[in-house]
Amino acid sequence: MLLIHGSLSWVTSGALLPDPFFRLRIENMHRGKHGSDSEAYTSTGAFDEDRFNYVFDMYSAEPHTHMTFGEGINMLHGNRNAFDPFGWMAAALEWLTTYLVLWPDDGRVKKEDVHDIYDGSLFYKISGKSSKRL
Repeated sequence: MLLIHGSLSWVTSGALLPDPFFRLRIENMHRGKHGSDSEAYTSTGAFDEDRFNYVFDMYSAEPHTHMTFGEGINMLHGNRNAFDPFGWMAAALEWLTTYLVLWPDDGRVKKEDVHDIYDGSLFYKISGKSSKRL
């Protein structure tokens, strides 16, 4: 959390100095977009459904409804920009975090779950599942 909030706090703050409490400003979140990503978000922060589907179809096996960890690594390699080590590392950490959050039993993350991470709805689904277990 410290790594993510520490780096995004200053970028999204809109001030010369970073926020000492590491708060993120949602209205400025588009400023946190890095290179070597999937381009599923535009530079203004809008989700591009067509680009998401294109990338998923390009790097996942037929019928393009799931993606393995290895296919995700291939996606990272395919989206790398030259001379962008920060973007490479950020994309790798994002994919690893996505995989760990979803942790599929069969080793394949569902396309709809990855989509739900992009639009933020997965976290509501996870919280609903965990409250049912209690």
